[in-house]
Amino acid sequence: MANRDEEKSKQKNAPLSSLPPLFSQQLLNKKKLAELMNEIDPDKVLDDDVENFLLQIADDFLENVITQSCMLAKHRKSGNLELRDVQLCLDKNWNIWIPGFGNEERNPPKKHVPSESHKQRLSQIKKEARKL
Repeated sequence: MANRDEEKSKQKNAPLSSLPPLFSQQLLNKKKLAELMNEIDPDKVLDDDVENFLLQIADDFLENVITQSCMLAKHRKSGNLELRDVQLCLDKNWNIWIPGFGNEERNPPKKHVPSESHKQRLSQIKKEARKL
């Protein structure tokens, strides 16, 4: 028991680069990817290169989200990764919000309202483009 606690404390204080890989196995594998593709369009089949590329992108995305979420938790001076860390990471970096988890209040995206002078400049550009 003491050995297990020592190992946990070592991992807690270790830099991210020294930690073991995040996943011992892929969360998304070729079989699951084929099932997903079958749900989308049963007549389509992915090439092996495309499958490998999509699997690599998914693994990179998950590793990136987990690493950045852990950094947010560490910034909060917490030893635990919480849902809010993952939510903040997804929202700020990829504008992804998963409804039904945690705080339902999300700040609506701010719409850019162009100024009147900007609108005039755009109309001038369009007029000049029509002349050409």
